[in-house]
Amino acid sequence: MVVYDGYCASTCTIFSEFMRQQANVSTIALGGRPTRDIIQAVGGVKGTNSYPWDYILGSVELPYQLEEVHDADYYSNETALGDYSNLPLLRATNYVVNARDGIRDGDEEQTPLHFVYEPADCRIYYTPEMVVDQEAVWKTAADAAFNGKSYCVAGDISSGPQPYKRGLATKKHGIRRDVDLHKHAAAIGNVWTDMRGFTHGGDGYMYP
Repeated sequence: MVVYDGYCASTCTIFSEFMRQQANVSTIALGGRPTRDIIQAVGGVKGTNSYPWDYILGSVELPYQLEEVHDADYYSNETALGDYSNLPLLRATNYVVNARDGIRDGDEEQTPLHFVYEPADCRIYYTPEMVVDQEAVWKTAADAAFNGKSYCVAGDISSGPQPYKRGLATKKHGIRRDVDLHKHAAAIGNVWTDMRGFTHGGDGYMYP
């Protein structure tokens, strides 16, 4: 059993995917809006890698600072680097960008997981006691999962994990850019990882 507190993203998402898909572990989600509907267990992005805005901006500034391949004017006028600024840092409340999609093992359509709706097995309301005592959260979750207590306001954990966790999740959007892996593989010698000419190696591809 995995218990979610309304916030799960990044490493938590990866761990959750392994537990739900490979170990077939049941899930309980707490919190949510004041309804009696089931909610998703993972409340944050389901990407597997994220970059802070300041890291992205710092990477953009490096060619300007080093000028090893071209001068600064070239980057400003001839490339997309000239369009970057610190505006996201000034106006955003979230300083992190999803940089790598999570793709479920065995998914032939390779739909990013943040476009897949996955309800928890059981939803439980927070109580005043849970706010001041974490032990109350675990006791309520354990009673619902193992002691037959009817604390689930939506869903049912007593019957075990539901079928959607075996690859039958409902896609909400499923829109992604097609990538020709063979074309990329043929040109692999021309993909630089830095300005000194070191080339990309391995068989991994990042989907933007």
